[in-house]
Amino acid sequence: MDQEAVAKGGMVAVYVAVVVVAVAWVARRFNEWWYLPSAVPHGAKLPPGSLGWPFIGNMLSFVRLYKGDPEAYFHHHFLSRNKECGDGIYKAHLFGSPSIITSTSEMNKFVLAAESAFAPGWPSPELVGRSCMVIVEGIQHKRMRRLLLEAVSHPAALRKTLRRQENRFKNTLTEWTQQRNITLRERLKKVAFEDICDAFLGVTSPPLIKEMMDLSIGLIAGLRAYPINVPGFTYHHSLKCRKRLMDIMFTVVKHRRHAGPKLEAEDFLDVLLKTKDEEGNYLTDLEICDNIASFLLAGHESTSYTILWSMVLLAKNPKILSKLRDEHKALQSQKEGDWFADLKKTPYTNLVQNEVLRFVNIAPFVFRTVKEDVNYQGYYFPKGWKVIVWLRASHMDPTNFTDPHTFNPERFEEHTLRTGLYMPFGHGPRLCPGNTLALLSSRLFLHILATSYKWSLVNPNVETTYLPHPKPKDGGEIVFEPL
Repeated sequence: MDQEAVAKGGMVAVYVAVVVVAVAWVARRFNEWWYLPSAVPHGAKLPPGSLGWPFIGNMLSFVRLYKGDPEAYFHHHFLSRNKECGDGIYKAHLFGSPSIITSTSEMNKFVLAAESAFAPGWPSPELVGRSCMVIVEGIQHKRMRRLLLEAVSHPAALRKTLRRQENRFKNTLTEWTQQRNITLRERLKKVAFEDICDAFLGVTSPPLIKEMMDLSIGLIAGLRAYPINVPGFTYHHSLKCRKRLMDIMFTVVKHRRHAGPKLEAEDFLDVLLKTKDEEGNYLTDLEICDNIASFLLAGHESTSYTILWSMVLLAKNPKILSKLRDEHKALQSQKEGDWFADLKKTPYTNLVQNEVLRFVNIAPFVFRTVKEDVNYQGYYFPKGWKVIVWLRASHMDPTNFTDPHTFNPERFEEHTLRTGLYMPFGHGPRLCPGNTLALLSSRLFLHILATSYKWSLVNPNVETTYLPHPKPKDGGEIVFEPL
């Protein structure tokens, strides 16, 4: 009897094992059956790689590996498993969609420049607005980009913005010396957000800025969440944050419009209200608010991260910091009182900024959606799939940049870059028009730092975490003092 029970138990175990293996086998191939096209054009092929498990795809391994070492994800999932991965193009299921990952400068440049074949793949238009420049396409996009570029390049508004920033930066850094121990991440986010509120809306009220910043943080959380518009979910909360943020901005814009045009622009909102397209049409209040919201969300992040990593890397490289100080001390005796002109006299600082952006990769990848089937260099991009343009790969490729894991600003002095090798803000017609302002702001901050202050890292060997953006795990803790 015991032997019979043991035999039956053994058979059950075998059956269970077979079922488990069968279910796992089916599950592992489900995404391929569901997403892969039934036919691929002659002479083309899908990139190598796996689409992972049902629903979650490859996300668990992506998060686990990428947050500690971005290159580890590529090595683990592609380079160590596929002999044909030398072309720098792969397939995976990430961020809820079957995706093609491009990682060579040539392929990245192709995807970012081919507007007719690839549409914006992120963020959600419900969260950033359907008239936002990052969402609109074709003629609408060209119109919006031209008008926004005209606004943020307006000489009077730009010069006055930089003067106000100088005062704000000086006041901020004076406060830091009184506190001495500073965590850069949160402090720089705050000052960068204050700058954009002032530059684009003329808002300087601390309580209103705090409310807008809290709303922006809530909105940003939804950009990385599954779009489930049900109370209790992050996406639902983000939509509510957007509505309140837009209400605030509409009130500011309507008040400014009602006050009438000024003889000379004080900020970028003054310019946006007066700017007309080629047909004589002004921007609507919705277009203005959607795009200012985009600057608020993206601009304060890029500027604050650029300054944070500049301070961290300069603290770790005292010889580079010394050369930067020398340049800005020389500028002090040559200043004309016009920051827009004066900051152009700092070529070494420009090299440092370029290297910070290459070394850190604040925006390591961007998203596109395939509008129509594409065949490029023998690889097939199916309609409806996402494309993840991996900008970081080009910046960390030793064939493009010698010894890429070494911080070396001089490489940009010696290096003539081919188009597409260096793309910290992307490439092509969707290059952000606010990049120049962000770089000028961070350069002005560095000028005040270099001429008046010194700082040291509390944890010089702290690890870096890379999701959603690269930052020191301690947030950048420093001891800050006057020179």
